[in-house]
Order: sequence, then structure tokens, then C-alpha cells
Amino acid sequence: MAKRTIKRLINTIPEIFLLVDTRGCIFAANRAALRAFNLSASQIEGHQLEEFLDTEETDLSAPLRQGARSSIPTYAKLDWQVNSKHIDLRTSLSRFEVDDADIGISLIAMHCTRTSDFSGQFSLLNRELENNKQTLIRLMESKRVIEYEHQRSMITLQSIADAVITTDRLGFIEVCNDAAAAIAGVQPEKALQMHVSELFGLIEGSYETLVQTPLEACIKSGEAVLLHEARALFHKSKSEHVISVSASPIRSTFDRIVGAVMVFRDISEVHKTRSRLKFLAEHDLLTGVANRHQFNTVLAEVLETTSEERPSTLIFFDMDLFKVVNDTAGHQAGDELLREVTRLIRSRLRSSDLFARVGGDEFTLILPDTNQEAAYGLCRQILQLVKRFIFRWDEHSFDVTLSAGLTTIAESNYSSSEAIRQADVACYVAKRNGGNQLHCFAPEDTKSGTDLTEYNLISEIRRALDHNNFYLNFQPLVDLQTGELAYHEVLVRMRDSANNIVAPGKFIPVAERTGLMLDLDIWVVTHAIKCVSDYRDRGIELKLSINLSGRSVGNSALLDHIEDAIERYEIPKNSLIFEITETAAIENFDTAVEFVTNLRKLGCLISLDDFGAGFSSFRYLKKLPVEFVKIDGSFVTHILRDRSDEAMVRAIHQIAKSLGKFTVAEFIEDAEVVALLQEIGIDYGQGFHWGQPSAEPQLLPDTSIAKRTAVTTPNVEMEPSPALLAKPN
Repeated sequence: MAKRTIKRLINTIPEIFLLVDTRGCIFAANRAALRAFNLSASQIEGHQLEEFLDTEETDLSAPLRQGARSSIPTYAKLDWQVNSKHIDLRTSLSRFEVDDADIGISLIAMHCTRTSDFSGQFSLLNRELENNKQTLIRLMESKRVIEYEHQRSMITLQSIADAVITTDRLGFIEVCNDAAAAIAGVQPEKALQMHVSELFGLIEGSYETLVQTPLEACIKSGEAVLLHEARALFHKSKSEHVISVSASPIRSTFDRIVGAVMVFRDISEVHKTRSRLKFLAEHDLLTGVANRHQFNTVLAEVLETTSEERPSTLIFFDMDLFKVVNDTAGHQAGDELLREVTRLIRSRLRSSDLFARVGGDEFTLILPDTNQEAAYGLCRQILQLVKRFIFRWDEHSFDVTLSAGLTTIAESNYSSSEAIRQADVACYVAKRNGGNQLHCFAPEDTKSGTDLTEYNLISEIRRALDHNNFYLNFQPLVDLQTGELAYHEVLVRMRDSANNIVAPGKFIPVAERTGLMLDLDIWVVTHAIKCVSDYRDRGIELKLSINLSGRSVGNSALLDHIEDAIERYEIPKNSLIFEITETAAIENFDTAVEFVTNLRKLGCLISLDDFGAGFSSFRYLKKLPVEFVKIDGSFVTHILRDRSDEAMVRAIHQIAKSLGKFTVAEFIEDAEVVALLQEIGIDYGQGFHWGQPSAEPQLLPDTSIAKRTAVTTPNVEMEPSPALLAKPN
């Protein structure tokens, strides 16, 4: 308590009131004393008490000792004499309660009243009693308010979900709510008077070192501490939690730290979810290694620190003959092979290296602070390790090899795209040279454009998918018996980066070999279905036939995408015909049957494309749930000159009709072929005889088409296709 505050307090006392120390030095005097002695404060305070007493008659030592020990006023006989004038006062002494740390000395209160003023003493006593009574009433009321506030605070404290702990200035727990006790694994009453460090500690670093709690740091620094995420080890329950915690100091009226309050929340589940989402965003789900996104991020970071003194190396891996495993043993075997090869390669890597899967069977490896010689040696070890590995699946055994392309970056101005391009080119060269080998990038690798035709096409296909550089053409199919337009086949076309048209015969085989065909099929399906929807919005019902690659037949992702697109665009039944090749159907017969069955459940029709190319396919036709049989164009091209081709077309048509399926002939280029096909009874025709593929479907009846179809139409009774002539539902 400061001296100023003490003076304000004792000035309220109407009688003479002095504060002295144990040696008799006057510390403070109230206004009544100044008036009675007719002196100023400076003439009293700091002076010895004996200056105001008749020292010959007075012994001060005994009263001062007794007053310093007693909290109850004790009377002392003192002869007061001020300015040689005797003052008759009755004096009581008692210990003056004050915080020694603030004043630094022990004080004795001296209460003086005039002995001749008995009525005044009674009046003073009554007034003092009344004041004490009012003070007691106020204290009782304050006590009730404080108890109510305390009870309300404790109820609130126990009701909140956050954990709350308060301590004194030494860190011993004074309050611990139920939420805090539950996380710590202790009873709330047992936590009281425990030191906070006995309850829990924070864990830091790879060695999991225990460090001081935020509450201890807060008391030590006098500042608030906030940690959004920290690992905490609770000693009693021996459990680890991730917590969000804040701690703030508690200060007294005089700004002294008397304790601290800590509020924390268990965010372990949130942390797990956040970590899982981060893992999913940065890792390949099949193999568990980094994905393309994390690869690009880390590569950019590594290139920033690369220099001639600290070179880094980038390696591209591509599995040789991975398609053989997929086609022979199925996609599950292919997935397991990818996991096994990943495990083998990671067993040779450092923790600082980044191994990523960036494509179907394509992997990349970033080696920070590694020169070409060291990287070359490591890569050779990996290739040898994989070569010695024999992959077994059911009754199948496969020898596995890798092609690898390596480029070393020793300049800080390298871009990520240039590093990737060099490693990709080097890997392509290794694969072109027979596979199972490593090739280090050299500038001359990119000089021969003809050698890298396929590599360039891969880049162009990827770019076309990313930038929407594919587009659709439409070729009409005609009902040969009526001459009417029946539906259109969708044909995909591509423009390269120079805006040149690339023939399908060039880019489709490359897409199939490099695992890009599924993405291309999804692109075609999406845009074809959207085309049907757009024309429906204009009041035009459009029927389209869409080719699916043999690589995509049976793919569940493609089937899900088709279903989603049909629902999203509200496509009616029988508006879509999916064409799959005879070869794809026979090679994966059970898969193909299940796939087309699911497509038909979605309201789609199925056409078996290029039928007749494999003679063994006749025995499968009966079991395939298809509506159309599209005769291979090689039989139609020379049908007028080759009697065996005509016999084949007739046989296919007769078998298809007996099974209730419609027949389609392609590659029709003149009226004579049309006439023969009509005579055979073929249902639908397609070819340049009716026009080239165009950017827009033919919507209005074309009289020239009808005329070109009806030139030699025989009088044959033919039931029209109900699936195609009926309006969509």
C-alpha cells in the first residue's frame, strides 16, 4: 500500500492518528494531528516521537514493543508536549496491518483522544460503532456478491467445452475445470496444488524433447502466449494430444503478476483430418509416394538452391511392357506391380530424395545436392534391382524392367519445365533404344525431330487435353431401306500447338500406348453428351454414336463419368450408341459383357465395331448384349470385286439378323455398293457416298441423301429399327 493511499485513509479519522515505526520515527500524521499540534506535515513526519513527548517522564521502548506485537489497541501513558505546551491525550497503540513488501517497514498505529472530552469520546465511540456497523453491512453485501459471482464463474467455467487452468505465480494449479481434467486424465480436485509441469509438457523436435508449458512461459515473460498447434504429453494419462493453447498473466491492482490462466482445446482429430487432407493433396493414393503436384513444388524449391557447387539431378522412370501385365493379368495386378516397384526403388533412397508417381507407369526422382556421377551410379543400382525382381500374379510370372532418363542441373537459372523436358526426352531415348537402360540427357537428343515424333505427340496430346484443343466431327449413318438419316457417328480430331490438324491415325495409337486414351475417351464422351443436350435445348433430338477405346472398356471411372454426365445433362434413352471393337470385346470378354450391360442399364445402345476381323468372334456374338453389328470396312471396300468379301458380308448379316441384331456397313463410296448392300438386307450404311465428316451434325432431311440411297432400292420388306426411329423418352 503506497504512502499516499495510507494518508488518504487516515485523514478520514476525526481523532489524532499517527503512524510510527518500531524505532519511534513518525511515518505519517492525519489532518486532526496537524490541527491539534498546530504544525505542518513536514514538521511532524520524519521526526522522532520523543520530540513531542516529555522524555523525562516517558519511556517509549516498552509501549512501542507491545504495540508492534498486538493487533488489539493497548493504552500507554504518554506525556505529550508540543512547543513547550502540555497536551492531555489518551493514547492507544496497535500494529498497523500493511503489506511489508510495499512499505518496507513495520508500522504502529497511535490513536489519541483528549481525556477531558468525555462526551466527545462517547460521541466518537457511537459514530465509530455506526461506521463499523455500516462497514460490516457493506462487507457482508460484498461477500454475498463475491460468492454469487464466484459461483456463477465456476458454473460457467465447468460448462464451457474448452479446458481452463489457473495457477498462482509459482505455477501451482488453483483452478482446473472438468474439460481440462478429462484431457489430463485426473480428477479435478487432485489436480489442485499440483504444479502445471506435473500435469503436462509440450513436445518439440524429432527427439521429442519436453519443454516448458505456455503457462510457465507466460509467467516468466509477463506476456500472453498463443500457440495455434502444439503437441502436448499429459503425464498422468500418458497420452499425447495436439492442442491449441493460449496463456495470459493475472495481475494485481498494483500490476504485479500473481498467477496465470491457460485455455486450451484438444484439436487432435482436426489435426488428423488436416494432415490426412494434406497427405491426399500431395501423395499418390495407390503407391503412397508424392504426386505430380508435390513433385512440381519440390522441384521448384530444389532449383532455387542449385548451383555448380551444389548440383541436383532429376530422373524419369518408365516401366517397360507395363501394358502386358495389365492386359494379361488385369488392372489389379498392374496396381500391385506399381506398389512393388515403388517399394524396391524407395529402399535405395535417402530421406532428402523425393520419389513421385506422375503418370500411369511413370515416376520421377529428385536428388538434391547430387552430381551426375553419383546419380548415375544410384540409377544403375535401381535398374539392376528391379531387373532381378520377378513379379508373380496367380499363375503368371513377369520380368520387370525400367527405362530411365537422367538430367543434372548445375545452374540456378534452370526452369522446372526445362528440367522436366530434358529428363522426359532422355527417358524416351532410353525406351526407344530397347528399354531396360539409362540414358543421360545430351543436347543432340532433341536435334532429330523424326526420332522424337512419338515423344512430341505425347506432349501435344497432353497439351490438347489441358487446353481443349480436341474437337468433334460428325458423319451421318443412313437407313439403307428408307434412305432417311438415322444418326451420326462422333469422330474426334486434334489441333497441335501450331494449330495444325493431326490425323486420328497418328495420335490415337500413341494415346493408347501411353495411357492417355482414357482421358481422351472421357473428353469425347463429355462433349458428345453435352452436344446432345445443347441440341435438345434448341428443340432438336440428336442421336450420336461414340467410339470407345479397347483400353477403356471395363474401366469403372469411365462408366461412372458416363452415368454422371447422362444425369447432369438429362439425356433421354436411346440417344447414345457406344461402339466397342470386336477385338476389345473378345480379349476381355467377361469384362466387356459386364461393361456393356451396365451401359444398357443407363439407356445406351451398343454397337460392335469392326466385326469380322477375327473369325473366332462368331461364337461370341450370341452372348454379347449388343444392338448393332458394324461390319469391318475391309469387307465392304472390295465387295463388288471379291466374292469372298460379299459372302462374308452376307454371312455376318444373316447371323446378326438371326440373333435379332441390326447390321451396319461402313466405307461405302458409290451407288453400286449401296445397291448390293440393300439387296443383302444391310440395315444402315456409312461412308463418303453421303458426305465427308463435318463440324456440325446434319439436321434437316437431305434429299440428295435419299436419292443416292434410293437409286436402286429393291422392293424389300424391312422392319425399321425401333431403337433408332422412335423418339427418345
